[in-house]
Amino acid sequence: MDVFYVAGLINAPPSDVDSRLYINFSKQLPVELPPHLVQKVKDFALHIKEKEANLPYPITPNAVKGLMEMIKASARLELRTSIDLKDLERVFDIFEKATELNLHQQHSQTA
Repeated sequence: MDVFYVAGLINAPPSDVDSRLYINFSKQLPVELPPHLVQKVKDFALHIKEKEANLPYPITPNAVKGLMEMIKASARLELRTSIDLKDLERVFDIFEKATELNLHQQHSQTA
């Protein structure tokens, strides 16, 4: 998608070429986690670590790294270089719902 189209500067419909340009451009954005949100990420990581016994997989440093990559991807969707609270909430919500689904499936298999 053309960056100018996304910004509302032109009204042309996006093409496949524009979509590839948008994706490539967004992948190159250096996304930063502001200092005031660092503690929220740490708190969530501790929260999911507490649930680890109920999950079919361990919460490793790589899992937390993956969580951070998802948060950065959320910001890149909107072509931002700084993570907002809404990015954290979006990814935390996805993780919570996936965890609930896993717990529900695990419970169904044992019943």
